[in-house]
Amino acid sequence: MASIGLILSPQSKDAGVRQRFLDALGLEKETEKGLLSDGDATLFAAYRSEASSDCHLYENDHCIIAFDGELYNSGLIAQNKNRGKPEAEARLVADLYTKHGLDWWSVVRGVYAVLIWDKQRKKAFGFTDRIGVRPLVYWTGSNNNESSSGNSPGIKAAASHGKALWTLPGFEKKLNPQSVFLYLNMEMIPSPHCIYQGLRRLESGHFVELSSEAFKEQEYWKLNFLKNKESDISTIKERCVTLCEQAVSDLSTYRVDAKELGGFLSGGTDSSTVTGLVHQLHPGTARSFSIGFDESGYDEMEYARIAAK
Repeated sequence: MASIGLILSPQSKDAGVRQRFLDALGLEKETEKGLLSDGDATLFAAYRSEASSDCHLYENDHCIIAFDGELYNSGLIAQNKNRGKPEAEARLVADLYTKHGLDWWSVVRGVYAVLIWDKQRKKAFGFTDRIGVRPLVYWTGSNNNESSSGNSPGIKAAASHGKALWTLPGFEKKLNPQSVFLYLNMEMIPSPHCIYQGLRRLESGHFVELSSEAFKEQEYWKLNFLKNKESDISTIKERCVTLCEQAVSDLSTYRVDAKELGGFLSGGTDSSTVTGLVHQLHPGTARSFSIGFDESGYDEMEYARIAAK
């Protein structure tokens, strides 16, 4: 697990502002930390030393990248020779952004939060992956504004979690009544809401554009159900199996350093399918793990044992 962040403001050059922001980005265990700057923009990264391949900073002539996540097909794109080095996937995203612009994401598969500073356009872009596994929260300098676009001169910032944004000059911890209501009713706060006013969490498949004068959030991907009337059920089944095999194979390929691969098995359709595919790819070495409960209404061990056999 890792954390990334961005400050877009002349205040990003202040050593105290930088240090407080970096400290808040840090994880529970000892972390490696770094930053890269261009003009009024500074990008940050903090990550556990043993997980340095998950979080990266990289700079080229066109952009600066802060990357947190896993690109499962990264080894297949451009034959990335820097695989295994700390900046490997950030370099890859930088190359893709230089070539494809804001469509860089269309080439990759995986989970990610990405911050991009475009040196020529003097704009920052923050992306979260298609289903929002890796979070990204942003602040546009106002403690009241919660809209997804508008003009807002002044500081802009984004981070993997809100705690880093709380350290910035001018931020006030004012509870968001709507978020409190959602938490009490849903036991969670869904995107784009955050517990404090003025913060927004990017929804899945969205990116935000930040400049010194304005901000704008946009959807870049959406899951669409398109019924193909020309395909028969056997063709659809075959396609479904192929996609599942590809997804599990991508993950197995990405985890090249893993000594063992396995899955959490409840005995249901999803976990049984994934565990079975992992076993096909790694016969004799794949393992599964299940949790049992004393309450019969919640216990699924019977089904898990059937699937395991």
